[in-house]
Amino acid sequence: MKTLSVALQRFLKSRGELRTIAVLLLLGSGLSHLQSSPLQQGSSSASTVLITARSNDAAAVELAASDLAIKIDGKAAPVRQVRRLSGTPLHYCVLFDTSRSQQASMNQQRSAALELLAKVIHAGTDRGWFVPFSDDPRPGPETDSPSEIEAAIRKEQPKGGTALYDAMVSCSERMRNGPPDPGLRAMFIFSDGQDNESRLTVIMTVEALLKAQVRVYVAGAESKTKYPRTSRALQMFAASSGGKIYLEKEKASAIIADIADDLANLYAVEYMPPDRKSDNRVHSLEVKCNKRISVSAPDRYLRP
Repeated sequence: MKTLSVALQRFLKSRGELRTIAVLLLLGSGLSHLQSSPLQQGSSSASTVLITARSNDAAAVELAASDLAIKIDGKAAPVRQVRRLSGTPLHYCVLFDTSRSQQASMNQQRSAALELLAKVIHAGTDRGWFVPFSDDPRPGPETDSPSEIEAAIRKEQPKGGTALYDAMVSCSERMRNGPPDPGLRAMFIFSDGQDNESRLTVIMTVEALLKAQVRVYVAGAESKTKYPRTSRALQMFAASSGGKIYLEKEKASAIIADIADDLANLYAVEYMPPDRKSDNRVHSLEVKCNKRISVSAPDRYLRP
């Protein structure tokens, strides 16, 4: 077994076993109906948000409700309880850009996706599907075997335009409308982030992500100086979902370690919104911590 980073070891231990498997995941599982969801409301008026909390020295973080402050549209929202997530199966999808714009970087993109699947996905427990996309998304069947997705990735060749937003919305809706799951969901995207074929817009994509409560991780993004419009869209997807984007120049091993650390330090935070009326609108969300730790959370939520 190869030597694993401390972050990756902590992540794998939190899943119940230390083995070389898992990381570009889409949080949630097909065994879902047997488990309670971390996003399940503790009461009819409470809401729950998933956050990541990390210490600067990589030490384990202990959080209590009194350590956090939440604001909705600038108004205080009392925190009721905080629960660290551990051992929750993952529901994931892998979006893989096969457009012509990826021709020069296709082999690098393919290698990164295969490495992530080989080192992170927990075969037999995690469930996900593969979505190659160019002009249109081509979603595959859901499986608990990452080797099936790996085989599909090896066959893909670049062609056509790019409909990234359509692929993201398709994945979000499938996750939201599918069988119940534990509520841990993530979307892992291998793409430079450009889009020239989608029928759906950036705003419509963000709304779909919020409805499905999916964290978005993008690997292979172009720099914002090269494609500022693309960068703004990707930043919005990551910020609104609590995920991250990684530039194409970053090494796959570094991406794996960072995502592993992100997922090893997930907490479900239950809070009481100041206004509990149902309005089906997007509201700003701000989470702060009074400890010397780094906290990342979605910057908005959709009130049902």
